[in-house]
Amino acid sequence: MRGFKAGLLGLAVITSPLSAADLAEISTLARGGATGLALELMDRHQPPLAEDPVTWIRWERERVFLYRSRQQWAAMDARVAAYPEHAPVEFSRWARTQQAQALLALGDDVKARQVLRGLIWQDDAPSGERLREWRRLVLESQVEAGNADAARTALRRFRQDYGDDSGETRVIEARLYLQQGQGSEALRALDGLPENQYRPLRLLARLQADQGNAGRVLSAAIELGFDEDAAIADRRMAWSVAVRAADVTGNRSARVGALERGLAYRGDELRADPVFQLMPEMLWSAYEAFGRQLGNEARILVGDDPMWFEHADDFLASEPVKGRAMLAVIALHSFERDARQRAHGLLTDSLANQRNGPALIRRLYLDSDRFPEIDAIPLPVRYRLADMALAEADIPLASRLMSALTEAPAGADPEEWGLRRARVLLLGGQREEGLLALEGVLLEAEDELNVGRFLQVIFDLQNMNDHEAAMDFLRRLQALDLEGQQRREILFWAAESAEGLNDPLEAARLYLRSAGFHDPFSMDQWAQTARYRAADALAEAGLAADARRLYQSLLNATDDEARRSVLRNRIQRLQTRPLDGQRERPEP
Repeated sequence: MRGFKAGLLGLAVITSPLSAADLAEISTLARGGATGLALELMDRHQPPLAEDPVTWIRWERERVFLYRSRQQWAAMDARVAAYPEHAPVEFSRWARTQQAQALLALGDDVKARQVLRGLIWQDDAPSGERLREWRRLVLESQVEAGNADAARTALRRFRQDYGDDSGETRVIEARLYLQQGQGSEALRALDGLPENQYRPLRLLARLQADQGNAGRVLSAAIELGFDEDAAIADRRMAWSVAVRAADVTGNRSARVGALERGLAYRGDELRADPVFQLMPEMLWSAYEAFGRQLGNEARILVGDDPMWFEHADDFLASEPVKGRAMLAVIALHSFERDARQRAHGLLTDSLANQRNGPALIRRLYLDSDRFPEIDAIPLPVRYRLADMALAEADIPLASRLMSALTEAPAGADPEEWGLRRARVLLLGGQREEGLLALEGVLLEAEDELNVGRFLQVIFDLQNMNDHEAAMDFLRRLQALDLEGQQRREILFWAAESAEGLNDPLEAARLYLRSAGFHDPFSMDQWAQTARYRAADALAEAGLAADARRLYQSLLNATDDEARRSVLRNRIQRLQTRPLDGQRERPEP
């Protein structure tokens, strides 16, 4: 008895829903990496503000912290903007401060200042540390927006009211000076702050203060860029400094390498940093300049594509930066379309083998003004980008990329690629294009179709509740010259779609055809499953006696006690239903 009670208590722990007091469990889930699950559970179990304000605030603070930890700035902005007007004042002030910081991270300095001004100019705005933080954020927004005059005015007023603080405004001041190219003033602003902090700022300031330092700055920036222990933001900024230092020294190879590494960070370029700017167009221009230099040194004329390809190939193995630069010249300036396509393909092949190469390829082709539309991206690159998007489960992007790719890439199996394209289009929400692509595969393959692979796409249709389209394709598959077992399976999947179309009678018919395909009295495993599903469908249709007979036949055919228990339960549940002959039928 004790064991039975313990079992019940354990079951209660497992099955009881979360309560408002279980925020600690949700926080643990988030720390374990299941942030999406944590947010979904919060949506489901967070008590309403009007019902329990104290608990609502506690949960909402945790939600905002989760957004911040995942850098989900847009979600944080939308959440705080939707708060009800009667939200507690102190909490609302804290949350809107977080919203302003999120907007700055998104690069929306105008909206950030609107939020901050609303906080500063409210009737009962607090003074002291809270007001100081808001004004500092306004100052930061002016600097990040590149509004030098407004930023200087805000900085002067801030210091008049709060004095020269221990460091935070001095860093903002240094960034302001760096925007103006005043490296000596930036060094002065940073003087006295810990030497191991703000290293990218100091390096850029040294470069601006004395370009004779360019070689030493370049070496130091590259060292910081490769420092695995440094913060990602510092490493990215270091590569930006290396780009500028390499430009001063005339080292085009180092400039290209620094741009490749600096642009390969995903998720760190939500906005263009006005001080440490890195844009894809900068790399394309650097490739072009370096490639032309190499071509001139080899005395190759633009338009002599075979010689450009030959020299690029020689470089790719030992000095890949040089090889990519020469390929970029062909890709951008060859008179022949095929040569341009080939060069883009080889360029991305080379980049894909570099660390963070896929991220860099995305930046070069999806974020560059040279390719404003998907259709402008060269075909070999579009195929590669589509594969990368699929590998990262970015179905919307993969769907956009594959929409115009009607032919399989060289070396790929046309049927397999066509099915993958159809599947991606369907999952990406392009239903009509996806169905046309699937139909194209069916028409092209005819009796040589790989039915197993084709069915995988039909299963996707069923999972999306598009049972009408699934049923149509299943019927067309039945018209092919198929093996017996394949026909039996197709009948089963068609029955599932009939259920999805709310036609239990048709579902029962198809299940029973599948069960007895080889032998009307078969009770193999497949037949048992199909008969069980048929019985469920008959019960759903109100044919209780038929369903009961099928359940009973299955009960007689199995010795497995667990299955027998389930079947007895099904039979017992049907005992209260009327016999089939007693059902109301429509008048003739």
